[in-house]
Amino acid sequence: MSRPSNRLVAVIAFAASACGRLDMDPPAAPLVFVQDNAVSNGSVGQVTVAFSVDQVAHDTIVAVVTFESSLQRIVDSSGNHYQMVVGPTNGGTTQQSICVAADIAAAPAGQNAVTVETMQSDNISLRVFEYGGLDGIVDVDPTSNRTGSGTMLDSGTITTTTPDLLFAATWCNSGIAAGDPAFMQRPLFETTLVDELVSEQGDTFHASVTAAGSGDAVIQLVPFRRTTSR
Repeated sequence: MSRPSNRLVAVIAFAASACGRLDMDPPAAPLVFVQDNAVSNGSVGQVTVAFSVDQVAHDTIVAVVTFESSLQRIVDSSGNHYQMVVGPTNGGTTQQSICVAADIAAAPAGQNAVTVETMQSDNISLRVFEYGGLDGIVDVDPTSNRTGSGTMLDSGTITTTTPDLLFAATWCNSGIAAGDPAFMQRPLFETTLVDELVSEQGDTFHASVTAAGSGDAVIQLVPFRRTTSR
């Protein structure tokens, strides 16, 4: 049997590539929202909140913290490692940071609690979220954060290159009137709103939020890369 010519091999390779069969990025795995919880305090410099349902091994925790002085540490009962991915962003009277723990350990309901401590006796608000389907290392694209004092708040534009979870967190001391209509809003907790948008490919994004009145504000946008199916 004769071997195919180099020309024929090249044509086959080109046709396969044109059909997306070669060098095609694998699709993103489904993103799963597992649970969230929140807590705030009154000038004691420490807050703790537990996850109320079972936690799944290798999931990701995203924590949104608002505080007044400086963030000293964020830890949890399972020994997961947290890193700050954006912030602290100073909104005037309050600062905000977004932290993440990747590739977490499994834990029964109520057994893993996240604790935040600040350098002084701050008012602290802590919101925690668990997701499945994010990269185990949580490779973060460029982030965006802005402060403001008007009623129309915008994160600024970011450009991503992969399928992401676009995670926007907004604090405003006058309250939040409305989230970005292009995003899905999690229930408002006091004066903090979290918006989410799941993208299937890289693109340009921004988040806009309407404040209830003119006041100090922080809005942050982080694109967390989703796990790819292989």
